[in-house]
Amino acid sequence: MTDVKLEDADRVAEALDDEFEGISLSSQQEIRRAVALLRKIPVLQNTWRCYYCGEVCRSEVDARNHFGSLPGSEPACQIKQPGEFALLQALRNAEDQLARYRAEDSDTQRAMYSMQSDHQQALRREEETGYARGVADMRKEVEELRQQLSDREWQDVSSAPEMRAILLYIVTDRDDDGKVRNWEMATGVLLSPDCRLYENETRWEWKGRRLKVWEYQPSHWMPLPGAPQS
Repeated sequence: MTDVKLEDADRVAEALDDEFEGISLSSQQEIRRAVALLRKIPVLQNTWRCYYCGEVCRSEVDARNHFGSLPGSEPACQIKQPGEFALLQALRNAEDQLARYRAEDSDTQRAMYSMQSDHQQALRREEETGYARGVADMRKEVEELRQQLSDREWQDVSSAPEMRAILLYIVTDRDDDGKVRNWEMATGVLLSPDCRLYENETRWEWKGRRLKVWEYQPSHWMPLPGAPQS
């Protein structure tokens, strides 16, 4: 690209005047005629000439279109091919490349959306599984509490376990209507049938001794509470 300006011819003439000393007269005349001819050539200001094709661009827009916007850009004349299909080919190549980029972006987005959907579904399944597990644990705890409460209720003495310390309930006095007026509670044991019994003894051990047949007998029992944790 060559930028030609009128001031260049003037500078050449001034330089020649300083350097004419020692040059033959005929040579000086030839040089002066060349400079005079150069001054007569109409030169456009701010013009750009292509090194390859010689095209002269007379505006910045034309120069940018021909030479490109960036240093090292390929001039338009070098892009052209026989048949003038180079620009069309470059355009199609750009379109193909853009289509590939869009396809890659679309595939990536679809994969991301799919992963996000799978992640949400997995979270939902875990939440549902955790909820179901929590409900099952809660029902188990409720059943255990119900069982513990039932164990803390008075039960008929016919269901008392053998050879195990339990809490016994004995009615010691009733009125004429059968209403309980006095009662006692104490730990006791229902002895096994294999245990040796003396005359008039029952299988009930009450307060560390065996009850006699004529004494008040337990009517209800209850499991003893567990030992303290600390």
